[in-house]
This record gives sequence, C-alpha cells and structure tokens, in this order.
Amino acid sequence: MITRLLAERDYQIRVVPQAAVQEPALDALALLISFHFEACREFLHHMRGEMRDNPGFHVCLEGMSGAQVILLRNLCSLFRSNGLLEYYRVDTVSERIVGAVANDKRAFQFISGDWLENAIRVNVSHFLNLDGMPVELVENVEIRRPDGRNFELDVVMAIDGALYWWEAKCGQYLQSDLNRYRAVAKELGLPRNRALLVLAEPQLDDTHETVAAHTGMTVLPPDRIAAFTEGIETRHRRQFA
Repeated sequence: MITRLLAERDYQIRVVPQAAVQEPALDALALLISFHFEACREFLHHMRGEMRDNPGFHVCLEGMSGAQVILLRNLCSLFRSNGLLEYYRVDTVSERIVGAVANDKRAFQFISGDWLENAIRVNVSHFLNLDGMPVELVENVEIRRPDGRNFELDVVMAIDGALYWWEAKCGQYLQSDLNRYRAVAKELGLPRNRALLVLAEPQLDDTHETVAAHTGMTVLPPDRIAAFTEGIETRHRRQFA
C-alpha cells in the first residue's frame, strides 16, 4: 500500500532497511522520555551535548522539584541497566547527577535521537487500535523524489489508503532542513494533519508554531505524540463507522 501511494506521487522507494532488532526495554524507555519530555529535556541536552567530545556529563538538580529529581534518578538507573551509561552517581552535596555515556554506537544513537523515532514507532504500531482497517508502517525509507534527489522518510504509515509521514528531529537543524520538509510535504500532497514533525528542541527564535507555519506540517513536542495518535484513531474510526 505504501509503495503504491508513494508511486502515485512520483516517489520511488530506493531502500527499505531491514527491520532492526527491537529492544522492548529501550522502547519502554523511549516512551517514558516522551511522556515526561519537559521534565527531562535538560538532562538529555547535557548528555547529548557532552558526548560529542567527552562522554562525561553532569546535571544540576538545584531548584528542581522532588518529583523531577526522582524522575531523573530513575532515568539514570534505567539508562545504566540498559547499557547506555558507563556509570552515574548522585552527588547530594553539590546537588548534581554526574555520569558518563557508554562508549558505543548503540548508546550514542539512542541518546542522539533514536529514542524519539522509537517513541513514534511504538505509539503508532502498538497503540493505534484500528481493527478491520488496513494499516502499514515502515521506517527509515530511502526514496527518490520527483526531481531525482534522494531523501529519507523517518516513519511512513498508511491507513486505509491515507498516507502519513512522521519526521523526528532531535537537536540541531538548519533552515535548509525545514525548507526540505516543506518541499517534501508539498510534493506528497499531504494535508497538515498527515505531515507530522516531532521537534524536540526548537532553535533560537523558533517555536513549534513558527516551524509549523514555515513547513506546512503539524509540529509536535514529544509529549504530544500519544495524544495525536489517539486523534488519528478517532478520526479513522468515525470515517469507518
């Protein structure tokens, strides 16, 4: 279904990667991060920023609520038990969490942004309850656009003939990235509610609203993925009824 829907828009699939071995524990961790993203945003930012040059990181806990401190300590424990951290410790004197990211590709990829793609995939593949409707989903599809240029679609979903494109963006992006998203959404002919950009951190003067206006996409923070997925289910159930 997805191949046909893309071909109708003059998009040619070049490569569909073999499905990666899924790790339920990391999927659950990705969901936890997405549900509580605002509370752990700075924690992830520090880990991602430091590991470019040095896997060590520290996060100041001063001024945080008790609930947020507990969440971050639990996240550290889960990161460590899943092999994503070499170590961590809570320094109660200086009110800091100090640790180091595990020095391997799996940890770097998860912290750099795989967690966000995982959160999207788990939401739409596990929690979208559309019994009786044909649903298809593929990840990281390499395609050739009508002008011959290549592009990768993070998550493509088709529900009863309706095409959805989810793009995950964690960390830095360029204006050229947004211009490309706008062009692809236009070429695919997707209405705003089916071209979806999950943006963890708007840059500089950007907001989710300004990026949405520029790209013509629905732009969501990670903690809105689940609610938007529920809205997709509701919409299609009404149409199917």
